[in-house]
Amino acid sequence: MYVNYLHELRKYIHIDQINIPERVREHDAQLIEKHQPRPARTASQDKPALDTQQFGVTLKFIKEQHGGEVIPPVVKQCVEFLKEHGLEVEGIFRRSANAHLIKEMQQKFNEGQEIDLAEYDINIPAVLLKSFLRELPEPIMTFELYPKLMNLHALNKDAQIVEAQKLLLTELPEENYFVLKYILEFITWVAAKADLNMMTALNLAIVFGPNLIWSRNQASIASLTQINSFTKLLIDHFEELFTK
Repeated sequence: MYVNYLHELRKYIHIDQINIPERVREHDAQLIEKHQPRPARTASQDKPALDTQQFGVTLKFIKEQHGGEVIPPVVKQCVEFLKEHGLEVEGIFRRSANAHLIKEMQQKFNEGQEIDLAEYDINIPAVLLKSFLRELPEPIMTFELYPKLMNLHALNKDAQIVEAQKLLLTELPEENYFVLKYILEFITWVAAKADLNMMTALNLAIVFGPNLIWSRNQASIASLTQINSFTKLLIDHFEELFTK
């Protein structure tokens, strides 16, 4: 993958999770100043969220606007489609998709339009699911839980499971808990087909971890390793951790 500017990485990861040297950031800023016009404000920056909006709004907002349904419609549609058609696809969730097409589809979902995922490449719903998580105003694991999750790495595996279960049950908002549980249950199904799709629990943790957990401030590479390790724990011990 090649990008011209650091901000282009935001389509794939939270760049705040990478400790980028200050000289690199300064050079990037100079390139943008030299070669790119200042971006215009978008409609989403100036207008309130649509009642049908699903990308870039809180889980609570989506629930309130969709009759109390906890699982956002776009998440449910993507997961159910991938359950039926994507479990055995090699490299599912590791492959990218046309960024312009993804933005178009996000806009359609936000406007409440009906979309037939069968008309698109199988990687489209996979990317949409990751982008939904990435574009939440706050990570599904919440900013408040971030330092506590980072501290788990110092514990042995059994203690990690006990403490993680407690954090999930007592400190994660209800909407976050059930959406996370729904998505992770599906991810365990993907991992169960690793002999066909090559997506082991570790590979899936690397792909999903930075989209589930990030900090308010720039994190180190060590933190990213801990994020992926915790995400793998969620996948490997799903049944023990999600008991509600």
